[in-house]
Amino acid sequence: MERLLHYVWKHKILPLKPLTTDDGQELEVIDPGLHNHDQGPDFFNAKIRLGGTVWAGNVEVHLRSSDWYRHGHETDPAYNSVILHVVGEIDGEVTTQDGKTPAQVRLDIPESIRRSYDELCRTEDYPRCHRIIPSIPPMKAHQWMDALLVERLKERSEKVAERAERTGGDWERATFVTLSRSFGFGLNGDCFERWAMRIPLSAAGKHRDDLFQIEALFLGMAGLIEESEAVRSSREVQLLQQEFAFLRHKFSLDEPMQRSDWRFLRTRPKNFPFVRILQIAELYHSGRAQMSRLLDARNIEELHGCLAVKGMTAASRRLLIINTVVPLLFAYGRHISDESICQRAVRLLEVALDAGVAVVGEEVVGEDGRVEPADERLHQPRVAPAGPDVGPARSEGLRHHRVPEQLRQRREHVGRGELPHQQERDLVFERGAVVGPPRAEVRLEREEDLGAVVGRPAVAPDRPPHHL
Repeated sequence: MERLLHYVWKHKILPLKPLTTDDGQELEVIDPGLHNHDQGPDFFNAKIRLGGTVWAGNVEVHLRSSDWYRHGHETDPAYNSVILHVVGEIDGEVTTQDGKTPAQVRLDIPESIRRSYDELCRTEDYPRCHRIIPSIPPMKAHQWMDALLVERLKERSEKVAERAERTGGDWERATFVTLSRSFGFGLNGDCFERWAMRIPLSAAGKHRDDLFQIEALFLGMAGLIEESEAVRSSREVQLLQQEFAFLRHKFSLDEPMQRSDWRFLRTRPKNFPFVRILQIAELYHSGRAQMSRLLDARNIEELHGCLAVKGMTAASRRLLIINTVVPLLFAYGRHISDESICQRAVRLLEVALDAGVAVVGEEVVGEDGRVEPADERLHQPRVAPAGPDVGPARSEGLRHHRVPEQLRQRREHVGRGELPHQQERDLVFERGAVVGPPRAEVRLEREEDLGAVVGRPAVAPDRPPHHL
């Protein structure tokens, strides 16, 4: 039932009367935050107005207030940033590890939502809402899918433009930050973005020709040098620490991140943050993933070559193209008012999506309800099919862009009431046909084995470190 409370908060299905906290303050929910399915608070980066003051932080959801202590949150520093405790029943106040007392609000589950939830729970077939699929008007389903495709590309390209603006118009740095975030593959995306913003690229550029120094800088700023002992010898880890100490003193670097900032739960070894950071270091050292190289790539094969790095499969590179390169090119094309770059971005999206059938194996549904291939645990991008042309009402600058032919063909199954592709089942029907209005979500995660990276030494064991 706690998951249902998550749903109510996530979609802001709130009572018409004003919300008040346990201490009598009036509460306004501005943004419920980003739903977190892994360790840490349930919702990240929420925004609320509490007693006339706007707060930004994390939100934790429980059935009862006492669950806070039952789960041990009072001793976990990861919950120090919680600004609001949403519960179904208030049976006491809660405190964080640093002594703060987050405000609490009691949230009721509407009866209609509870009945729909019970109906879904009683149904054993998948998708659970398959009985109402034929009743969905095909035109409505198709129009909604068209809008999702445009919304997805527009939203991601706008985020790239925002990063470029935050970096003072430095598109090369915006490329590095966007690419780094994508290496989090959903689970650690926010952590990778914060890490990338801490990396002083002007300093890193002075040592770009030395992969070992770049690895030391990148791992050191992430606070993960010691963790890298899983793929490095003890001697190499010691040299990395000494090298980072030298670079930190030389460039007066900011305080590095902590190991507790990263999430390792539900992550296979080859998707551990330090492994992905080593891959980013290799790409940065080679210069293949610079924005200029991505702009010059003439086809999808050349983009795969730009992103090729040891331990990175074709399926992972495809996700990076879909979620990094395409939005980046589209955003840059709009920034300089070059329609040809935008068109090229859409063509790359078509090719990348069509290639997904050959790259990804058979799909299954895991115990947690997530769609993943049986052989590779790949969370597919939730891109819905669309019609032959995107109309001018969809989004300015997108009216002439074609959409993938492969996805258009799948719409026919929806109109006939047949079970669509597994991704579309999860996105279109399971998320909202019975319970309530759907909300487009993107969750991408690539989890692999560790074998391909192990054995590549960063530096010869007898290499002396730099001295201050």
